[in-house]
Amino acid sequence: MNFLQEKREALGRSLDEMAAACDCSWGLLEALECGDFPTTHPNIAARIARAYGLNLKEYNQIVPEARR
Repeated sequence: MNFLQEKREALGRSLDEMAAACDCSWGLLEALECGDFPTTHPNIAARIARAYGLNLKEYNQIVPEARR
């Protein structure tokens, strides 16, 4: 379990609920949570960060280094 899954579960929300809140697919969130797809576009990451309550360090973990 990575930090995204821990945050989501602490919020008591499902992947479907978070996907709706982030305006992205549950598949992307699942891939980020499992580490299958470790980064995403900064705009999508910003929506995820708001919904999950991420800090800057956590946001940077889901954005490619070249796009931070």
